[in-house]
Amino acid sequence: MGESESGPANYEQFLSPNPYEALGLQPGATVDEARAARNRLMVEHNLHPDKNSAPEATDALRSLNIAVDRIGDERTKPPIPPKPSNPPPTTEVKPEASEPAPSQPARSQSSEGSSRSGNDEQSRREFNQRFGDFLDKISKDMRASSDKLHERVIRDGEFAELLFQLRKRLMNEGSSAQTIADASNQLHERFWGEVPYKPYTAKDHYVIGMKVGPKDV
Repeated sequence: MGESESGPANYEQFLSPNPYEALGLQPGATVDEARAARNRLMVEHNLHPDKNSAPEATDALRSLNIAVDRIGDERTKPPIPPKPSNPPPTTEVKPEASEPAPSQPARSQSSEGSSRSGNDEQSRREFNQRFGDFLDKISKDMRASSDKLHERVIRDGEFAELLFQLRKRLMNEGSSAQTIADASNQLHERFWGEVPYKPYTAKDHYVIGMKVGPKDV
């Protein structure tokens, strides 16, 4: 094994699909022998790309490089195991026959379509009913809140008027600031049914538009 005595005579031989023929080697040559043959052919035929830029030379060098790679792949490829001459007979396992499944009554597409449309219509009716009930509840709550607010405004006005008249009368009578404060707290408790959140005192009670000064504080 090794290089053949007569190398390639022209570029066409370098393009042979047989890597050994392209490199001028005998079959079974090693990768090192393939690389040495490629380098020798590059020098002999002036195939180096820096020295020869002709397209034929470029194709020839590319073919030689491919040939070296193919020989390297063949030498490193694991051997294919031989096929057995008399393979053991294979027994075919037949699947057991299963009982046919009971046939289901076929439903026509028209019946399925009508059933689906009926379900959709019922779902829409239920949604509209729930949405209508929800709107009615919100409307009732808003009306109730509005009525309570209106009633509260009226009651606040009535209480303010009573408180004004009470303080004015006590002030005209010359009552002390503490007396006016105690009377204001009593009026608040009787009118609203609860003591004021912030009780009136002799230092902070007011008559509308007029501050009542504490006389005995």
